Amino acid sequence: MSHIDFQYDEIAELIGKSEANCRKIVSRAKKKMGIDSEEPHLTPEKELGEEWISRFLSALEHGNIETLLTLLATDAVLLSDGGGKVTAALHPILSGERVASFLLGLMRSFSKRPEFSVELAPLNNQTGFVIRLDGRTDTVVFLHIEHGVIRNLYFVRNPDKLRFIVS
Repeated sequence: MSHIDFQYDEIAELIGKSEANCRKIVSRAKKKMGIDSEEPHLTPEKELGEEWISRFLSALEHGNIETLLTLLATDAVLLSDGGGKVTAALHPILSGERVASFLLGLMRSFSKRPEFSVELAPLNNQTGFVIRLDGRTDTVVFLHIEHGVIRNLYFVRNPDKLRFIVS
């Protein structure tokens, strides 16, 4: 598995903005999502445990909404970034039930594709999943975990941002 970890100055260079602007964008995004100015607790893969990760992926694969709901916070939020270049959820998806339904719908849609895979990857010191379709990186999903449940999911679909993920 690859590991990608960018500092603000590197992000600024990649997207053509100042480092201060990048920090402000992150600060505003956190404020909109109700996240403290301190870093949220992002549970690394090794702390989650293989059993937890297997339960999550198995629930998605088998369409088990009951198990998914036990792994999602009741007030879970899913945000998606398509950068205006690919389809993405335009508005945050709010509540564990709605997030679970959205995830199961995506799995049904993606699993019909011939070359579909989901793999766990450490990205920016966070737990992440890389979704590959037809041999290319389609989506990266970051999980914000608190107290053993998923509080926030961040879907990155913008191809400009995904070009840095090794396929």
